[in-house]
Amino acid sequence: MFHIIPTIDYELFGNGKGDVVKHMIRPADKLIDICDKYDAKVTLMMDFLEYEKFSCYSDELKKYLGYKPDLKIKNQIKNYVKNGLDVQLHIHPQWYDADLKNGRWDISNPKRPIDFFDLDTVVSILERSKKELERILKEVEPEYECKTLRLTNQGWTPPSKKIVNAMKKTGLKMHSLATTDHPKNNENGFWYLDKESNIVEIPIFGVKLPNYLRYTPLRVITALYRKLYQTDVDHTSKNNRSETKNYYFSKWDVCKMSGRRMYQYYKKATSKFDENKDIPLVMIGHTKDFFNGYGFIRFVKLINKNERKTARFSTMREFNEIIN
Repeated sequence: MFHIIPTIDYELFGNGKGDVVKHMIRPADKLIDICDKYDAKVTLMMDFLEYEKFSCYSDELKKYLGYKPDLKIKNQIKNYVKNGLDVQLHIHPQWYDADLKNGRWDISNPKRPIDFFDLDTVVSILERSKKELERILKEVEPEYECKTLRLTNQGWTPPSKKIVNAMKKTGLKMHSLATTDHPKNNENGFWYLDKESNIVEIPIFGVKLPNYLRYTPLRVITALYRKLYQTDVDHTSKNNRSETKNYYFSKWDVCKMSGRRMYQYYKKATSKFDENKDIPLVMIGHTKDFFNGYGFIRFVKLINKNERKTARFSTMREFNEIIN
């Protein structure tokens, strides 16, 4: 069975700009509606250090915004899980020491990787993030567990040994940031980071394409829109093995593709694996890029119409239960 796992990074822009309602709450509400209407599932990857800062400055932010972002986020993720969807852990290390000054976020190093910190600090970050996320969501789903992590600012790669050790100490079982062109990817569609502890990397599916195909209308629109808020280059996309002068690695994106193109990527993905195994096929996207959802709706309809026997929409939580 092919497990299509759409994942959406639930966050503002990396420099702290953006609006929680516009770039997180409303797009995620659209996703809930789509999933409910068209029988799909999505996993929100929640930037917990960002949420932690919103919570720390809750009263002050209300003076500038007219609402408390942390409360809106908390209510939404509880609604997400209540609707049978999933929320897992995403970490942007630049929020660790972010400060609010005159209503604007002061982020000293937007490109900081989590490996910047020592092991004890990493364990502390992961442990409190996991525990607090579980505390919030167990209010609506007593059996909820946070088992999946997505890092950033390290290229599209698996975590280092130090981070895997921190995952072992905190009970996190899956990481998902590397891409399917990684040398360790295999016939299972994922690989072990630590076999003894059953910690795995679940890669994001993508395709190596000529550079001239990079600039589709949706990608251009998204890039221009992001320029309004973020002027630096998307640092996460660097250091990919398939990025050359003539080729780039196109990730399977929930937001930046037409429904037909998403379906073409599904076909490419399934041609590489045995349908009799449980194969994870991970898509990626960002709430701040989710403008209307028409492409995703079209894709879901095509899967439900043509692939019912061999594919299903799953969440990170569900796939963790399968392999653990």
